[in-house]
Amino acid sequence: MAKDAKKTPEKQAATSHTPSNATAAPESPQGTTRPSSQQQYPAVAPSTVTNIAVHSLLMILVPFALFFASLFGALDPVFKATGGQVPRQETKTYIGAGLAVLGVNLVIASFVVTAFREDSKPPLKQD
Repeated sequence: MAKDAKKTPEKQAATSHTPSNATAAPESPQGTTRPSSQQQYPAVAPSTVTNIAVHSLLMILVPFALFFASLFGALDPVFKATGGQVPRQETKTYIGAGLAVLGVNLVIASFVVTAFREDSKPPLKQD
């Protein structure tokens, strides 16, 4: 019985509740408490979400578009203008794959540039 009467500080902290004279901070919509003196920022800026969505879509579309444009002859005028002749079908496959890789790298570079140009702090959320 003596063991139960003597509680360690850890057990006391775990079993104790907020004192009745303490004031609790207001709760946010997510259920977490936050100090009322701080301004609330949104978790992610809307422009960031748009940037990620656009570049994700481009990450899918650009490589496929470049590969199949090369494979099915949409780039034949470019091949004629730069090399003088249209390459064979097997060669178009390799060229299309190389263009797809180049396209993915350009999309990644575009994402990095636009991400660095965004504002570091999102606008304040109005309550």
